[in-house]
Amino acid sequence: MHIDTNKKIVVFDAGIPQLLDNKVFDPVAAKAISHTILPACYLYQEALKRGIQLVTPDIYFALPNKPAHAPLISNLTSEYTQRLIDAGVEPTLLACGESPFIATRFYVGLKRISAAFVHSFVFKGMKKRLSKKTIYHQMFFPQSFEVASFAPVPFGQKKFITMISGNKRVDNWKKNIVLKLLYGFGVTEIYGKRLSVIDHFSGKGFDLYGFGWDASTRLSVVAAYRGTVEDKGETLARYKFAFCLENSIFEGNVTEKIFDALFAACVPVYLGAPDIADYVPKDAFIDMRDFASYDALETFLRAMDGKTYSGYIERIQAFLRSDQYKRFSQEQYANDVLSILEESFNNHA
Repeated sequence: MHIDTNKKIVVFDAGIPQLLDNKVFDPVAAKAISHTILPACYLYQEALKRGIQLVTPDIYFALPNKPAHAPLISNLTSEYTQRLIDAGVEPTLLACGESPFIATRFYVGLKRISAAFVHSFVFKGMKKRLSKKTIYHQMFFPQSFEVASFAPVPFGQKKFITMISGNKRVDNWKKNIVLKLLYGFGVTEIYGKRLSVIDHFSGKGFDLYGFGWDASTRLSVVAAYRGTVEDKGETLARYKFAFCLENSIFEGNVTEKIFDALFAACVPVYLGAPDIADYVPKDAFIDMRDFASYDALETFLRAMDGKTYSGYIERIQAFLRSDQYKRFSQEQYANDVLSILEESFNNHA
């Protein structure tokens, strides 16, 4: 990938070793890791239009003539973070789109880490632990989908229900205690909920996909597991419903999981952010908290007719075309980030 050193240089550290050498900005390489990285590819192209060249940390250190001013965008922190700051790169924008039970060390050290950065994009529940030296921005997990790609499969041709999720157990009693002390007792890891969903729905028209389940000897998993998927959207589109469980219950922690289903015209059955209705209209998804048992949830889902289901799809379409959704679009993400970068360069002009 060509590096134009005549442009203003920004260091973008995604914290993913496989995507160094500017591969994080290559849609093919990025999507091979996760489609959630694609907004970075969009940001890269939009930045070029404004005379800004994004580079990964290894590319920056290899530059023969380093710029007098270079802002840093950092996703969490990495082995490069302190090296870059020590080298004079300005810690401009810190971002976190990860669960507290996965990025626990980052959450524990958030006050110290955020103190070094001018701006911090984090989930709503993290605001209380930010340093007063940084400017808080609420993290709206950016999506790369286009509304024009919306192509619903007819109700009568859809299978019942699915879940696409990796088998990654992250619960730990020490993590639970520390995170609850720092962020409140509402912070909860919900991996066990995935297992209980599988146990109840296995053998009842429920299909499970994702990495890691093939090693499980749990009978419900063995019966429901259908392997991995190449295209998550195409798979979800074949089902009426999809279980969308975040990695944790945490305020503002709304990730790609619900949006993957929405854009596939598959009605989400959601559990995660307690304030989810502040981000996605309550009548565009099914909230697992509304049901006293899995039996009650299953009865509700099976009783839904085509007309009622079409109502959900129409409301999903309306939401994805609304201003409420735009907060999650990669276009809004790029505009927000580039505004901060341009401000940084203007302050050092």
